[in-house]
Amino acid sequence: MTMDTPPVRRRPRPTTAAAVAAALALLVAGCGSQEPSPTGSSSGSQGSSPGSSPGSSASGDAAAGAGTATVGDCDAGSAAVRGARTLARVDLSGDGTPVPVRVTGSSGRCPDRVFVPVGDGFAVAPATPGEPPVDAAQAVVVPGVDGALLATRQSHPRGGLQLRLYAEEDGRLVELVRDGGGATDQPLLPFVALDAPTGGVSARCADGAIVVTEAVAHEPAGVVMAYDVRRTTYAVRDGEAVAGPTEKTADNVLPAQLGRRFPDLLGPDVLEGCRG
Repeated sequence: MTMDTPPVRRRPRPTTAAAVAAALALLVAGCGSQEPSPTGSSSGSQGSSPGSSPGSSASGDAAAGAGTATVGDCDAGSAAVRGARTLARVDLSGDGTPVPVRVTGSSGRCPDRVFVPVGDGFAVAPATPGEPPVDAAQAVVVPGVDGALLATRQSHPRGGLQLRLYAEEDGRLVELVRDGGGATDQPLLPFVALDAPTGGVSARCADGAIVVTEAVAHEPAGVVMAYDVRRTTYAVRDGEAVAGPTEKTADNVLPAQLGRRFPDLLGPDVLEGCRG
């Protein structure tokens, strides 16, 4: 059974993800190393701390979209940028040269901003005000696509995590999103709840695409909790994700059967099939 799904578009600013149930371990452990600033200087570390991320000004977001020599409201010589932590190294351009993925601290004028060097400036991920800071990152390699994608993780204090995928396009970090069915789009990978014994999600990378499998509450709801398992293939093209039809692969699966029939949904790593 298939359900037609509208194309997934990229957006300049992400929104809060819709919660889906899952019992999964964390994506990757964050690193605390430092990198020299783009000017060649180095400084002390300003690690991020748990909690909500304050928003940034409109001027900071405009600078991020243009890929200029600012990170939010902070310039290259600021203490926040020079002291940003390195989370990973990812070859976003596909030229064989991984670049450091860094995040600013949770205080100051440009809190919790993820950025990478591009030319003489930066490509900066859109701000996610009101959400926890990014605490880990990794490369996602899609076969047949030039350059890796960047996956970031936000760990929520009450349990759960949000994974986001970005492509570097024209000096910007652009998030891959799915149509939210309303006024807002959603992250391509749904929110993963770690504090509820419910369904799950997994992703694997195929030729030129990311295949997302989800266990969602069965509809219509019955007396006993059950799940439907659905799978959608998103083609990755020029920094965007385009959804194909959604296929229902299983119907009315009981919780005790879910792990046996679909072990990847309850595995330790949502992006296990997309390691760089």
